Amino acid sequence: MNTNRIASNLAQPKLGEQFCHSGVISPEQLDQALLLQKQHGGRIGEILSALGFISTTSLVLALQEMHGVRALDLTTLEIPFRALTLLPMEKMELHQVVPLEVNDKGVYLAMADPSDLNALKELEFQLGRNIQPIAAPSSQIKAVLRSLKENSITSDQPLKVRDFCISPPQSGSIQKRNYPPNKGRGSCDLICHTSAVG
Repeated sequence: MNTNRIASNLAQPKLGEQFCHSGVISPEQLDQALLLQKQHGGRIGEILSALGFISTTSLVLALQEMHGVRALDLTTLEIPFRALTLLPMEKMELHQVVPLEVNDKGVYLAMADPSDLNALKELEFQLGRNIQPIAAPSSQIKAVLRSLKENSITSDQPLKVRDFCISPPQSGSIQKRNYPPNKGRGSCDLICHTSAVG
């Protein structure tokens, strides 16, 4: 875990401001998202995505830039059973994390907030392994955790995240829609070798 790189990114501008300054969204769109955030809570990037103002790819790239670690769209992955059993559900829910893969380099851990150094230290101690933090949209992490609680998986059955995540709408209204199947999506073994957006 590179805590210096993570800590150096804590002072970066807020995500919504980044999108606005770069021209991805308008000030009016940011204001609309901030109003929804004030009324209902949630992370600004996820609200912008749910409103259809930004794509999942844009959100993932922004998370990578903001946190200074690799970021992934979890819907491109199939998470192996061996990874999902590394941490108890209570810990995954508490820290909003999902183990994606384990190998000789350590545990690849999807995190809603990879800048949470206390969580990283606690989980490294519990796992007895080095953690490679990976930023991921919190809505996807919550969807994985919800699926794990509601459905049982077996050792020969990877968890296909795209099967239960929702895609943000293209219009300004919030509605749920399933991701279409994508033949190009692969297993979590790819995270050790792929770039930010898989």
